[in-house]
Amino acid sequence: RRIEQRIESIRAGRARSRPPGANGVSPRRYLQFISGVGVGILRSGVLSSQTIDELTRKLAAAGIRTGNTVGIFVGCKILLVLALPTFVGIAVHGVFTMPFMRNAIIVAAAVLGLLLPDFGLRTLRKRYQGALDRGLPDALDMMVMCAESGLSLEPTIARVGTEIQPAHPQIAGELLLTSQEFQMSSDSHVVLTNLGERTGQFHA
Repeated sequence: RRIEQRIESIRAGRARSRPPGANGVSPRRYLQFISGVGVGILRSGVLSSQTIDELTRKLAAAGIRTGNTVGIFVGCKILLVLALPTFVGIAVHGVFTMPFMRNAIIVAAAVLGLLLPDFGLRTLRKRYQGALDRGLPDALDMMVMCAESGLSLEPTIARVGTEIQPAHPQIAGELLLTSQEFQMSSDSHVVLTNLGERTGQFHA
């Protein structure tokens, strides 16, 4: 009986500690919806391939490369452009008697919704670049030690990327990605140029 009571108390504790939204819509569902909206826009041909490539590079420069990041980014833009003016229009309804003022606020909300994802992306990029700046001196010191021990460039990058991961995961991810590109391409200049374009930290 005591064991059964203990089990029931543990189950009750787990039920209370269940994260918010466990019984509702999960955040993944929201992301899937946003991504679906963005993918629909991308497939419609509204955005050119050059614009999509530029968005991909901007997201990569912020360390965002997994999943359908471009679709999520575009979906956020579209939903904010539609949702923010709607909410603002409802909020200011009856507050301003002049239609011009009310319409101006709604237009400003639409512009803000269009720019918010770009502002968030710039913030993430600055944070990511700062993490790369902090990890770069240690990574270069380790590369020098590897070179002095006789390792060539490719194994040096792979070794440093693995060893530095606990201390500086951002720069470790860049080095490990560069190591994978070395395995697929024999042109070191192209691989290092890709590293420089992704991070803005290195120049081939």
